[in-house]
Amino acid sequence: MRIDFFEEYPTAENLEKARAIAFPSTIYLASHSLNDFTKYRAQLKVINSTLEAAYWPILAKSYWISAFSYPDEIETLRAELAQHSGPLSILLDLELPLLRPVLFLRNARTFFRTKRLIRALLERTDAIVAHTAEYPWTASFLHPIARFLGIAYSEQRFRHQRILMWYSSMIPPVLRPLMRFICFHKKIVGLGTIATGVFGNEPRLSPEQLDRDIAFFRDMGITQAVIFRLGGLSGPYLAVVKKYAT
Repeated sequence: MRIDFFEEYPTAENLEKARAIAFPSTIYLASHSLNDFTKYRAQLKVINSTLEAAYWPILAKSYWISAFSYPDEIETLRAELAQHSGPLSILLDLELPLLRPVLFLRNARTFFRTKRLIRALLERTDAIVAHTAEYPWTASFLHPIARFLGIAYSEQRFRHQRILMWYSSMIPPVLRPLMRFICFHKKIVGLGTIATGVFGNEPRLSPEQLDRDIAFFRDMGITQAVIFRLGGLSGPYLAVVKKYAT
């Protein structure tokens, strides 16, 4: 199973955890600009030259990407990608503005404009390889709702790869059996969390729970997982990952 990692805070301390990775892996590096990503990627290469890096753009005002994001931030991202030459992997983190709920109202008037801008990002057919991080329910019968909200897009039309964020540490136990009814076929699954993120209070999986989740999806035929996040990779967590990584 291929195991990659998100890193929301690519500090020197967090990137240092990559030194222990002895298998093919991609690190999705959260960055406020392509220039920042280039610096983080160079630091990662010094620590572990075998790893790949992907650009995970973080928007200064909106943070995540959805139809409720500020359109000027999507336009800025589109412009910097247009100026980039050469191959690049990018992660569009498609989430509702739960960190800043005021955006539901403040950006309602630019809702459809922002959706068009996000689609334009995904329509690029050059050397940029796009992934999207999405809620797992976007792969269920609720997919049309997610598409309307600008947090899911047609893979057939845009040719991106979807990462379904099944963070079982943040899902009530009563809802976890629903994963069996979600279409994970040919998808990449996001697992976690093994370290806190932007909210600062995300519950962490135990190493035993991480083992359970990786084994479950492996047995479902999933061949690729992305763990949130690299900064938590140490000790027992690293031992679990090494059991499954190929």
